[in-house]
Amino acid sequence: MNSRHRKTLEAIFSLPVPASLAWNRIEALFVALGAEVIEGSGSRVGFKLHGERADFQSASGQRSQALSSPRNPRLSGTNWSQAMTPMMHKGYAARIEYSDEDECFVGRVAGIKSIITFHGESVSEVRQAFREAIDFYLETCAARGESPDNPFSGKIMTSIPPELHARAISVAETLGKSLNQFVAEAIERAVKS
Repeated sequence: MNSRHRKTLEAIFSLPVPASLAWNRIEALFVALGAEVIEGSGSRVGFKLHGERADFQSASGQRSQALSSPRNPRLSGTNWSQAMTPMMHKGYAARIEYSDEDECFVGRVAGIKSIITFHGESVSEVRQAFREAIDFYLETCAARGESPDNPFSGKIMTSIPPELHARAISVAETLGKSLNQFVAEAIERAVKS
């Protein structure tokens, strides 16, 4: 990795990510790190590095400059309203935020290991970009003989203090419910309020 690649990496992880960060610099960084480039149609492109894959797509006909990853919190930390319902397509949910700096909506597919981003200047554009990104992801997985990440399994693992665990079991038993049923109902009440 040369100094230009290091500067690109620093820009990607800066907050906010500069709107002036050119896509070709990001692509060059991936290639320099040894990523395999997976060309898609039009503005779609994917990268595979160390067994991890990220797919990028732009609604405006140019490759997306919007990056998101578990280590790049550009889209995380948002205080999502509990009353909101996520944009969905083929069982996948979108996390969408408006970027004032870029003057567009920037989205990421939520709940899966693969990193899939998209953007658009209007709700209809971002919805179309989201659908195209999911369709491209599923087509690419099928073409490569890979299984796509499943969005949600219905199973969650969590750690809570032993005292809370004991109280939850006691209340669930008092109500004649299993702990799973009790927790599912509590989560449902919490997300509806």
